[in-house]
Amino acid sequence: MDDKMIVEMKHVALCSNKSTNCFDIGPLLIREPFTFGCSNSIVLYEAESDVGSSNNSTCHSIFTFNFHSHDVVAVQWMRSYPGDGGDSYKDTSLLTGDDNGNLAISKLVGSTLDSSALELVEKSKVHDGSIHCLDGITFDSDHCPVTLIASSGADSKLRIWTLFDKLNLVDSGATPQVLDFKNGFVLGLKFHLLQPCGVTVLACACDDFKIRLYIGKEFNKSNKNDSNFVQSAVLQGHEDWVRSITFTNFKPNSWLFASTSQDCTVRVWKLEQEHEEANGSNFLQVKKQTFSIDRPAQDTLKFSVFIDTVLEGHENWVYSAEWCNSGNKSGGNKKLQLLTASMDKTIIVWEYDDNDKMWVDTVRVGEVGGNTLGFYKAMFHRSSNRNIVAQSYSGALYYWRLDNGRWQTEVVNSGHMAPVHDIDWESKGNFLVSTSKDQTTRIFSEWKPHSTWHEMARPQIHGFDMQCVAMLNNQHFVSGGDEKVVRVFRAPKNFLENFESLTGRNLSQNVDDAPQGASVPALGLSNKAVFSIEKQAAPASKNDQYIDNLFQPLTLKHPPSETDLLQNTLWPEVSKLYGHVYEIYAVASNRSGTLFATASKSTQAQHAGIYVWQTSTWKNVAVLKGHTLTVTQMEFSPDGRFLISVSRDRKWSLYSIKYDGEEVMFELVAQSEKKTCHSRIIWSCSWAPDSNSFITASRDKKVMLWKLDEEGDDCLKVSRHSVMDCGVSTTAVAFSPQQVVGLSSVKHIFAVGLESGVIQVCAVDDDAGLTSILKFNAHMSHSLSVQRLKWRPRNAAMEDDGSLCLASCGLDNQVKIFRLSFV
Repeated sequence: MDDKMIVEMKHVALCSNKSTNCFDIGPLLIREPFTFGCSNSIVLYEAESDVGSSNNSTCHSIFTFNFHSHDVVAVQWMRSYPGDGGDSYKDTSLLTGDDNGNLAISKLVGSTLDSSALELVEKSKVHDGSIHCLDGITFDSDHCPVTLIASSGADSKLRIWTLFDKLNLVDSGATPQVLDFKNGFVLGLKFHLLQPCGVTVLACACDDFKIRLYIGKEFNKSNKNDSNFVQSAVLQGHEDWVRSITFTNFKPNSWLFASTSQDCTVRVWKLEQEHEEANGSNFLQVKKQTFSIDRPAQDTLKFSVFIDTVLEGHENWVYSAEWCNSGNKSGGNKKLQLLTASMDKTIIVWEYDDNDKMWVDTVRVGEVGGNTLGFYKAMFHRSSNRNIVAQSYSGALYYWRLDNGRWQTEVVNSGHMAPVHDIDWESKGNFLVSTSKDQTTRIFSEWKPHSTWHEMARPQIHGFDMQCVAMLNNQHFVSGGDEKVVRVFRAPKNFLENFESLTGRNLSQNVDDAPQGASVPALGLSNKAVFSIEKQAAPASKNDQYIDNLFQPLTLKHPPSETDLLQNTLWPEVSKLYGHVYEIYAVASNRSGTLFATASKSTQAQHAGIYVWQTSTWKNVAVLKGHTLTVTQMEFSPDGRFLISVSRDRKWSLYSIKYDGEEVMFELVAQSEKKTCHSRIIWSCSWAPDSNSFITASRDKKVMLWKLDEEGDDCLKVSRHSVMDCGVSTTAVAFSPQQVVGLSSVKHIFAVGLESGVIQVCAVDDDAGLTSILKFNAHMSHSLSVQRLKWRPRNAAMEDDGSLCLASCGLDNQVKIFRLSFV
């Protein structure tokens, strides 16, 4: 086989982990990408969008790096201090920590953001529990480069490394300084180099409502002291946990640092270097804490620290504060600015007024309505106070840009915040639908003017974890989750209109009878159809504890924002189907959309039946027996004549489908035998496009190809044709629906997803042999088990360049779309 297949990542739908220190902005060298953790992956995401301006340009580049084996909970780019006393800037080294106490150091390779942009330098276990926060800086001390790294964890320890030779905690032989906080925790920490005096300070935000300042002693390569930092001051004032600290240079020999707290306030502190001078003033002064630093063969340095102001503008916990990088430059007319993010769903830009000597909240952005819980972090982007990016409690990203005096919401990537269990393509490949344990169902499609993929709707926001989904036709889908009800949804008119506007694809010629949208009653689970905006029930009082989520029609020129996705893109429910005794686990529909099958969790044969429903009446037409445990996946054959199912009972069952007028008849015509089938749970199955064979994937690490031999009208024989050992438990498999024309001696190709997260593309040759022809890059694959694989159907409106499109989802919360081509 001389032909070569190459794979390209088209899109990754994801969001940040729900951790307070899990988001940062990268260095200017690679255009300051958003950097955050998503499950076990480190994500670099460049969002260069300007949809509100005249050029209407956008560019989204997303790359994942799977260096960790546990959830990434702390992300921090290191900072370097120049020798001229200027402000620090982001370095090319990245610190990341996971919830198992592992600290990874990675470094940028080159100046281009791509799939090989990050290289792992070292990963080591530094805490017994989860890492809370990280920070690191580099600077020159007596012409010797010094690197400081600090981490705090759930083991109540703060560890500080002083490195001189190379950025490596183990090989350098450095012994960390360990500060034990007994039963307390350090929730935030920050290094700062006080220039020009060259003193290093480490500030720690603690859960005992206090801020502790540690001062670094002289750093000398010949004297590697593991106790370089000593406590110099303890600051009190906050009345609840202190969450974060951030520094900035203010004036010569004067620095500001801001602390945020769960007492809903932001306190701005001033740190000054004291000088010997006569002071006979009797004016009232703020109480100061002073401390001294003795330096060998040099003068003793004296410092004072005191409260400068208290900012009260938030109504809930304040999680982060960030100084504007351009706000403290000498010269020019730019003012000192501070950006704060809170759980009250607001982000405030505070500005210092030199004339009135006070802080003023000049800008407020944030979230209105929806079932959100505010923001963990907000930062200025592009080294400017004209762009704000924020990480919300749910992990969703928000991006605002100042344009002509108004803050505009920008297009930003979105995705699930919990494991994604199932995906399915619309029958013509116009969009992809996914469902997740985060209790949502989402729709992704290509934004035609820019050829970038985005979330176009969130048709279901439920109260139960979702497990499975299947498209019935281009306007209906069915979903199931951790409830006993199967729900059917229909596309509303507002979605169909906006979808055509954004993608250029018309899903329906007749939408006159479709509802405008959907809304969810207070404390309800069902999406109610809205046919008229005026007839929506208004809340009886603005003081009502529970207010209905009212639908507002949208006219979109760009993909919807997170606010609109939460409130205005729901699909109304058409029907609720009952019959299962336990939670719904699997669903599948036939190509014509006239039948679909559902299965639930079960531990007994009486509950392991497959329910078949007819879409014309939404009624159950059959209950298929054959399994004794949970059916894990089902699939109708492309020609509609068969239904294959696989189960935890290590068997597959094949049912024939026949029609007698309007009556549909099913018959169990074949079932696997223990001697020739898998020895462990069968997770997945898929039909070949010719409907003459199917494939199964199991925990026993094997993929098996089965061939149908029809011997007369009523005689069907199924035989195992080929077996391929993948070396790792196989969790998903899918045949490509298109015949392959780019590879010689290949009859069909199929994709296999492994428990390790890796995806392989395999071929079935003319002799029905199975061969692996492509293994995805480790960083391009998932970091956890692959749950489902689906090839995109091709239609006449798509450009036929011979390439294939594959979608995948996994337990790492990600939905990925790949383009495969042949060279």
